Amino acid sequence: MPFEIISAKLTGNPDAAGWAQIYEFSPDDEEKYKLRGKLFAVISTSTKEVGMDTVLAGREVLSRLHEEYFGETSGSSFSRLKISVEKVINEFSSWEDIQIACVSYVNNVFNVAAGGGARIVVLRQGDLSTILQSQSGEVQIASGIPKEGDFVILATSQFFNRFSQGVLKGAIQGRDPKEVVEVLAPIIHSGGLTGSLGASFLKVVTLAPKFDQAPAGNRIEPTEMFSQGVKNISGLFKGLKARAVYVRNVGDEKVPPKKRVLASIGAVLLITLVVSIFFGIRQKRNNDLQKEFEENFSVAVHELDEAETLYSLNPDRARDLFYGAREKVLGLSKENFKEEEVAELKKKIEEGGRKILGEHTQEPLTFVDLGLLSQGFDGDSLVFSDGKVFVFDKEGKRIVSVEIKSKRAEVIAGTNLLGKAEAIAVYSDRVFTITPEGIFEIFENSKKVIEAEWDGEILAYSYAGNFYVLEKSGSVIWRYAGSENGFSARRNWLTESVVVDLTDAKQIVINGSIWVLKDDGEVVKLTLGNLQAFGLKNVAPDVDKADAIFVSEETEDFYVLESDGGRVVVVNKDGEYKAQYLSDQIKNARSLVVSEEEKKLILLTGNKLFSIDLEHL
Repeated sequence: MPFEIISAKLTGNPDAAGWAQIYEFSPDDEEKYKLRGKLFAVISTSTKEVGMDTVLAGREVLSRLHEEYFGETSGSSFSRLKISVEKVINEFSSWEDIQIACVSYVNNVFNVAAGGGARIVVLRQGDLSTILQSQSGEVQIASGIPKEGDFVILATSQFFNRFSQGVLKGAIQGRDPKEVVEVLAPIIHSGGLTGSLGASFLKVVTLAPKFDQAPAGNRIEPTEMFSQGVKNISGLFKGLKARAVYVRNVGDEKVPPKKRVLASIGAVLLITLVVSIFFGIRQKRNNDLQKEFEENFSVAVHELDEAETLYSLNPDRARDLFYGAREKVLGLSKENFKEEEVAELKKKIEEGGRKILGEHTQEPLTFVDLGLLSQGFDGDSLVFSDGKVFVFDKEGKRIVSVEIKSKRAEVIAGTNLLGKAEAIAVYSDRVFTITPEGIFEIFENSKKVIEAEWDGEILAYSYAGNFYVLEKSGSVIWRYAGSENGFSARRNWLTESVVVDLTDAKQIVINGSIWVLKDDGEVVKLTLGNLQAFGLKNVAPDVDKADAIFVSEETEDFYVLESDGGRVVVVNKDGEYKAQYLSDQIKNARSLVVSEEEKKLILLTGNKLFSIDLEHL
């Protein structure tokens, strides 16, 4: 049931402190009312130009606010309110300390805005809470669904400086707005310098339906009607003579045709009554469903509009609103009401998903068929260097090089060069193999460049001409500095104070910092030998388990492959969510690399490379 807003106004007397005015307006035009609803506003300024008439000044500000809000019909009421308050405050910025607090009530939704220091509070179920508390030079905005009994105060900062929350709470509880004004007005007017003090009090109520009543003079009380009726009936009974009543046995006497007709009519009436009850119940159920649909539809539209408005200001809040709107729209799709409007809303949800949620549903395209290039090729891992992707087939002992820009692909090494290779590392055109016996550079007659000085399994990565070896058993990272003659003796890259468990590491990538992916999907970030806090933030749903990661000096972002979820999640290097790419084909991916220069995300599925265009850049 739609609510009614009852209101009351309270202002001080214009004086050297400034002036305040209260404004309420509801358009007569039905279409404009549906778009913009009813507007309540409080406006004040502490100083004004010398010689300026206070009333005229107030009217000028109110006129501009009215013009901006009701004059433009495009855009949602939520975004229009924000734009209107910002414009008016900017236009009258020469007036010091101008304050504006607004509430628009549209389709059972409260849009609220406050600027320049004005504040808006609500008393709900005994708790007095601040909705918006603006500062000088800024505008804040919010929206929500009111509840019956909500008591909203929009006022200047001077009003809240005069009354504590305890006093306001005591004055409001159990009273309507006019009664509150009667309680507070004497306190205000008994003090000095109250010109810039102004407040509007709003209460959300449900009005009972009104029924037509008979005029009081002609109304007959029920007791009188009943008494009079009994007297009349008893008078009739007096004129009747007593008669004896006899009962006889009818035996097999046939029912007269007249009685059979009456019985048939009774049966028909009974069936009609049952059918009417059935259809009445079904109609009530349909009405209830339609009412619920209308409420959810209105809330979904509102949340979607608010999400679009807040996206650039507060992406996290915008995403929360969008998730709520999307969930409601999916529920609306199951009903058969307003099918065209729901279809249009679903279209907006799909478009908004790309913009607000950063969700890009895109089918990967075949980039290179490795099986055609080398029969039986089954790639295990990818390495990216200087615009080229290097694909390593551990079982088949082959390496394929693919240039991203031209898609030119070739087999650059086979069994004769790879021998016991378990992994590869690449820096520029130098390709290294990691074996149990050490690290070899394959195009230099398979020359061993680093001795195997470690125990157990290792992960290796070449960066900036140096070589880094993560030794799992010791949870240590060795750095081998590059030189003209090869590589220097190893040195522990981690600082002495760092304690980190790397025994379950599964991948290492370097872009200045060292990033380690562990078997359970945890990502460890190390910078200058020290552990740095890192985690994925505001990703929805949460990444259950990362299967591969990618980052480089050339990329602005950090990429996470979650194969089970069929997605690649993009965050910045602090872990803040930016986007995600979704496709069932991603569920088959084993590894990934990214060229932001070419705006390509490359995925390895074994015998094929697939590409996805990066739309978030």
